[in-house]
Amino acid sequence: MLVSSQTVTFDDLTNPNRPLLGQYPNGVIDWGAGAWYLSGPWGQFPTNSLRFNGAGRTSASLNFSAPRRVVQIDAFNGGKKSSSINLSCQGQPILQARLAANELRTLVTNWTGVCSTLVVESSNGSDTSFDSLVISGGPEPTPGATNTPTSSGVYTQTVTALN
Repeated sequence: MLVSSQTVTFDDLTNPNRPLLGQYPNGVIDWGAGAWYLSGPWGQFPTNSLRFNGAGRTSASLNFSAPRRVVQIDAFNGGKKSSSINLSCQGQPILQARLAANELRTLVTNWTGVCSTLVVESSNGSDTSFDSLVISGGPEPTPGATNTPTSSGVYTQTVTALN
């Protein structure tokens, strides 16, 4: 069975303000080895969010374990100048947006196809944060799963039935 849509947020992850490593949620997205930074509440995001890890980084990618359609993502520009945001996925038109300083916006892709890798770019780097990634497609999680951090910072998943 396929999931119609899934919103990936980061509020259940403990110990914010550190690099995000590996898969989260397990079996859905691989965030790689330190390109993304898990941030606690910041700016207009009252909950955990992601930004690029490290000064000077202006892009990072994430890989889906099974191709997914990217529906939307929330972006917040916490910088002092406007920021150009690009979302790209092979076979889909590049989504370009400009966010003013201190602007929070939901970026809707209108993409109809799926992708294996999403590349996110921001002209002001880690001053831009992201949250609430909505994806669709892919297999439904196994009943009974919850995310559990391991000592390595990589997350494993235990599943709970959805009703």
